[in-house]
Amino acid sequence: ADITPAQLVVSGILAANKVYDSTVAASLIGSLQYSPLGGDNVAVLAGTARFSDKNAGVGKPVSLNGYALSGADAANYTLVLPNGLSADITPARFSVNGLAINNKVYDANTSATFSHGASLGGLAGDAVTVSAGEAQFVDKNAGSNKAVRVTGLVLAGADAGNYVLNPVVNLSADITPAPLLIGGIGAVNKVYDATTSAALSGSAAVQALAGDSVSVTGSGIARFADKNVGNAKPVSVSGLTL
Repeated sequence: ADITPAQLVVSGILAANKVYDSTVAASLIGSLQYSPLGGDNVAVLAGTARFSDKNAGVGKPVSLNGYALSGADAANYTLVLPNGLSADITPARFSVNGLAINNKVYDANTSATFSHGASLGGLAGDAVTVSAGEAQFVDKNAGSNKAVRVTGLVLAGADAGNYVLNPVVNLSADITPAPLLIGGIGAVNKVYDATTSAALSGSAAVQALAGDSVSVTGSGIARFADKNVGNAKPVSVSGLTL
C-alpha cells in the first residue's frame, strides 16, 4: 500500500503593513509555528514575502515564496503555508522642494506669484510630478518676510496615487509700499525776495488703490531749488503725511 506525505501546516505569521517604497517586498510579523508528527526531524526554511504589486492600497494580497522543508524526515511531509495573507501599503509622504515666492509692490490684494516651480523627490523610477497651485500672502499689507500660504498643489503621473504631500511651510516674501502720487497742488510764482520759500495753491490729495482708505495731512512746506530768479524753477514739497 501507499504512504502519502502528511501535511505540515504552518501558522503564526502575519503580513506587516508598510509605507510605499516602490517595491513589492513585504515583511512578516510573528514566528513560524508547526508540529511534526512523533518527534520527526523536520524544519521549515523561511523564504520571502511579496505584495501582489508595488502600489499603495488597503488589504493587498501577500504571497509567500521560497519556503521549504529540511531535515531527515522532510520527504514525509508537504508544506502548507498560511493562505490569504494581506496588508496595507500606505502612500509615502514627501515634501515639495524648490518653491519660492516673488517680492511685490503693494497692490491692495494678497495674491503672490512663484519665482521657482515645485519639484518632488519621488522614489527612483517612479513617474510622479507636482504642479504648484495658488499662493497668497497672509494679508494685503506691506511688510518684510511676510508669510505666504500655498494651496492647490496637485500630483500627477502614473505613480501619483502612491504619494501624499506634506504641507508647504515657511514660505515668505516682501510687499514693498506702493508709490502714491500727490495731486491737487501747484507752486505759486513769486517776486524775488532773497529766500527759497515758496507758496502752494490748491489742496493736496491722493488717489489710492480701489478699496483703500488713504488721505493726506499736513500743510506742506514748499521751497525753490535756490533763491535766484528764473522760469519754471523746481519746487520741492515736504511736511505732507499719509
